[in-house]
Amino acid sequence: MACRRFSLLLSTGKPIGVFTDGDLCRIIDHKVNLHHAVVKDVMNADCRTICAGMLVAEVPQIMGSTRINALPAVNAENERVGALDMRDLLRADMV
Repeated sequence: MACRRFSLLLSTGKPIGVFTDGDLCRIIDHKVNLHHAVVKDVMNADCRTICAGMLVAEVPQIMGSTRINALPAVNAENERVGALDMRDLLRADMV
């Protein structure tokens, strides 16, 4: 499973979307002009997050069921506080 990179798009500190390397590949494949494309038009607004207070042991199940291998972490106010990706879990010997 390849680890993908993503950019989390924020509005007043809260996630509003995500733009991944996979999204970039798709828009290039569709011959979208990158010099005119606006991120909000090509981003994924369905931004999956994990709660910063959840157990790390829960994260691999979420990643497996959603087929997402990098997830932003948010606090109780839905503000970004970090991120976990598959490499973090491998380093922690969680998978």
